[in-house]
Amino acid sequence: MFTPCIDVDEDEEENDQIVSLGYPSGFQTEGDCTVSRIAGGCPEDVVHPRCPHCHEMMLLVAQIYAPVDEINHRHLLIFGCNFPTCHLLTSWVVIRVETPIIQQQVVVSPPPTSKSIFDTSLWVQGSNNDLEDLLNLRDLNLSKKSKKKKKNKITSRALTVDLEVDGEPLPTVDVNGIAHVDALMRRYREQELESAEIVSGGGKEDEEKGSHAQYFQSRMERMPEQCLRYAYNGFPLWPCEPFDFKVPPCSCGLNRVFESQLVPGILWQLEFKCKLEIFMDWSSVFIYSCPASCNSSCTEYALAISPIK
Repeated sequence: MFTPCIDVDEDEEENDQIVSLGYPSGFQTEGDCTVSRIAGGCPEDVVHPRCPHCHEMMLLVAQIYAPVDEINHRHLLIFGCNFPTCHLLTSWVVIRVETPIIQQQVVVSPPPTSKSIFDTSLWVQGSNNDLEDLLNLRDLNLSKKSKKKKKNKITSRALTVDLEVDGEPLPTVDVNGIAHVDALMRRYREQELESAEIVSGGGKEDEEKGSHAQYFQSRMERMPEQCLRYAYNGFPLWPCEPFDFKVPPCSCGLNRVFESQLVPGILWQLEFKCKLEIFMDWSSVFIYSCPASCNSSCTEYALAISPIK
């Protein structure tokens, strides 16, 4: 079990922010709603979405367990179109699911009485339906327990890969000029994010072109098994030169914030571990979510980046 829920200082640069990495754990749990996974099935109360373009059933690429408080379970279900003739970069749906955390309560039973329900005097002194009432109460309690077991359950209709979480390792010794790339990226970020709604980039000198892909690769090499990156209210790791795009605000009016990022390692896991035929191809998928996790909408925003050429 892990909950990649991290508070990040808004003033921190992407190079200095705290990033958690999700990678295969090596073991698999069944029905545990507090585990992040690759692939698998939807929760029972979520309608499996269809692609907005080809209308085929979408592939559940990842389930991220990321609670933001101690009251609710919170999942981000990330769907992408994997249909051979579609799988467009815009064919993504993110559904946020929140369910109350059921607190275990200790029930103290009253001390036993000398009388039994089989004492005929009880039937004479009380109602003739005492025994029937007790049986009905038992059935009601069993029904409540059954409902609690079903709640928050993640159904697995496909092979899944459980994810473990850990902080991103520190860079290794600079043998390939990584420190130089870090310096270029730091100077770049001093000029980006000019507005709260526009993620801006570009305007770099020719000598800095290509450094984004090199820097991205260096961060992947810190943990080659990584499948997703998590930095709540942080910044994505661009695999290419950043471009302008607008993240639509949540229906509650708040601007969505960056939360997570899928990286190419998850494609290998889907194909070789989950035994799925994968047609989609991308270098990253950025996930933006409502900072209030509001109830006005359960749909969040995903931006897929083309493969690195």
